[in-house]
Amino acid sequence: MKRESFRDCGFTLIEVVLATVIVMIALIPIMGFFSGSRERYARSLQVTTAVNLAQEKMEELLSQNPEEICPITPSSWEPFPEYPGYKYQVEVICDDVELELYTVLVRVKFAVLSNEKEISLSTYYFSKQAVENE
Repeated sequence: MKRESFRDCGFTLIEVVLATVIVMIALIPIMGFFSGSRERYARSLQVTTAVNLAQEKMEELLSQNPEEICPITPSSWEPFPEYPGYKYQVEVICDDVELELYTVLVRVKFAVLSNEKEISLSTYYFSKQAVENE
């Protein structure tokens, strides 16, 4: 029976270091995908929050009497108290006085990285009382 020497078993230090370097070279670009997806997720979360805030403000306006909200001209940007970094602007235009048809426009600004983005949401609104009176 031949006995194997200690040198014939396992890997050498050079082989282990070389294998580690090769694995690290392969993993570095893959890690870049994870950080990029994290940034895209954060950006989409901000856009979703801005859209939800615009819808909330729109519903708040549409629940009021049309005479109370018309006309509203855009003034300075108002902050959302619960959401720092988000501001809104409202505009209500009387399109047809006889039909009591209004355009309601809500704009929301928010910061994405170093840029400021703006989304706008608009709808038409009419007074149900004007239709019922005819």
